[in-house]
Amino acid sequence: MFFGLYLMEFSDQQIKLATELKAAGLPWQPQQGQYIFDRNERIKPGSPYQKGVYYLLDFDCFVDYFGSPTNLAANTAWLPTFEEARSLLKVKITHQQWSQPLRQGTELEYLYGLLLTELKNVQ
Repeated sequence: MFFGLYLMEFSDQQIKLATELKAAGLPWQPQQGQYIFDRNERIKPGSPYQKGVYYLLDFDCFVDYFGSPTNLAANTAWLPTFEEARSLLKVKITHQQWSQPLRQGTELEYLYGLLLTELKNVQ
């Protein structure tokens, strides 16, 4: 725990998929309480998480690094949590999609993959 926060850890594959979601046009407005990946290392203090992963606790502090919320969104990738990813999918996820066996620890990657498929089908 760090300052009472659970230290969420994202796999390299989850970070890669989140970056692909961004490139595919996943709509996102940065807000306090979200995880982000700073792929260009513009945020100078080291992360208490793995390299480049930050939790937007003090939103204004992060906006200061980029100049505006728009620039923050443009220069980072959102790392949706399991709950956020499920919320984005809403009712689009079917029982059949969710009932296939998943290796423990890959549930978030699976949801990111479903989101990526949805975004590609829209284009």
